[in-house]
Amino acid sequence: MNLYLKAAIFFVFTFIVSCSDVNDTKQRERISTENKNKLSQIYRMFETGDLTDIENYVHNSMVENTPDPNILPTGIEGVKELIRTNYIAFPDMKVRVYNMSAEGDRMYVHFNFSGTNTGPIRNNGPTMKSINIDGVDIFRFKNGKIVEHWGYWDTLKFINQLGQDEE
Repeated sequence: MNLYLKAAIFFVFTFIVSCSDVNDTKQRERISTENKNKLSQIYRMFETGDLTDIENYVHNSMVENTPDPNILPTGIEGVKELIRTNYIAFPDMKVRVYNMSAEGDRMYVHFNFSGTNTGPIRNNGPTMKSINIDGVDIFRFKNGKIVEHWGYWDTLKFINQLGQDEE
């Protein structure tokens, strides 16, 4: 095989491989952007209490790996109950996202929740006190929906800001 033909085959092969890498990168970026938009909608639901279209973002049998012991339903119904409970307790809640990043099928979110407790929370009446807490959410997506969640936030700070004793 002549040298020019070998070089041409090499360059064509290299071009094809590099194009597939570009397509894979673009696909990952597109999915990451879509998932970020979906999470923004979920956080907006916490602020508004509006659960419209939640089934477009959360799988019916989503697994909650750090469940609230006061939320009995599981899957999407548990997510709905969590949003409703928080909205009733903190109707002025604001969610500030510091950072969202993606790695494979997971999204990582560093956030801040703030609001005033003007409604009942758990078995307690409203304290009329404000909260301002940071946390981290980790979501796993499959076929465009949240199928798994882990969440960590400063529970002790939350309790102290509300002036409640640890339960």
